[in-house]
Amino acid sequence: MRKSYWLPSLLVIAACGTNEATPDRAPGNLAATEDGAASDGDAHANSSADPRRCSMRDYPAAACVVSAQRGVEPSFPLLLDGSGTRCAQILRALTSPDPTKRPPELAQLDAVDATGKCEHDNLLNREIVRVYPSSYSGERMFEPKQDIVVHVTATNQVVYLHGDFVAAGTAPGPGCLDGSEVRASVPGRELPFRTYSRCLPGDAGAYAVASNDEVEIGEEGFYLDASASLHRVRAVEVYLAPTNVTPELLKSDLFCCVGSTLEHCVGKRLLVDAFTGELLATQPHCLTC
Repeated sequence: MRKSYWLPSLLVIAACGTNEATPDRAPGNLAATEDGAASDGDAHANSSADPRRCSMRDYPAAACVVSAQRGVEPSFPLLLDGSGTRCAQILRALTSPDPTKRPPELAQLDAVDATGKCEHDNLLNREIVRVYPSSYSGERMFEPKQDIVVHVTATNQVVYLHGDFVAAGTAPGPGCLDGSEVRASVPGRELPFRTYSRCLPGDAGAYAVASNDEVEIGEEGFYLDASASLHRVRAVEVYLAPTNVTPELLKSDLFCCVGSTLEHCVGKRLLVDAFTGELLATQPHCLTC
C-alpha cells in the first residue's frame, strides 16, 4: 500500500544517514531464515551440497523518507548549462550529480535516471516542473511512486518545491532467492481482485494462481512498506490461461484485454520479497476505470 509522507511545515528535510544494509549472500538453493541459516523444511532444500546462507541482519532496511517543501522565500537560484531546451536544462540542474548544486531539499535524492516534464504557466510566467525518480540505487523503485513538483521562474529561481522520496543510502543488496525459486512459489498464491460495473466497484475476491497460468519473472527492485521498511523485491508478471478466466474475472480489475483474445492480458504483477519469498503487494497491469 502506498503511504503518504507529506508534512505541513514550510521547509522539511529529513536528516538521513547512509546506513547501507547489504546482506551477506552465497550461492545455493535454500531460502534464508532470520539468523542466516537455511531452513530445513524449505520446499527448495534439495541441494545440500551447496546450501545458501543469506544473512537477514538489518533486513528489511530502515529507510528514511523525505517529505520536503519550499515556499517563495527564500528562492533558490538554478544554474543552467545553456545546452538544449530550457526544460532539459532545468531537469539537469534539479538532478545534478553534484547534490550541492540542487535545491537543498533535494540533496538526499537518488537522482540517477530521473525523468521529468515541464509545463509553462502563462499567468505566473514560470515553469511547472515534474520530476519522476523511477530508480533507486540503480534499480527500479516499484513503490512508492516518487514525485516532485518544482516551480521555476523566468529568472531561474526555484520559488516552490514539494516532493516525497526515499533518501539515498539504504538499498539492500541482491536477494537470496533466484528466479526459478520465485517462479516455483507462485502457483497457489492469491491475486486479489474487485469487480466493476460501469466503473462502480462491486465485490472483492481472490484468484489462486493455477499451474497452467503464465508466470514471467521480471527484474529485481525495491518496495517501501507502510512502516518505511525498504524491501528488495522480484517482480512477477502473472497472466491467466484463457481457460481459467471466468465471467466474474472478465468484469474485474484483472482484465486488461484490448483485442479479441484472452491470451497474455488477464492477471496482475506480484512483488515478492527477494529474501523471504513473502508476497508484499500486487499491482494491476492496467487501470480499469
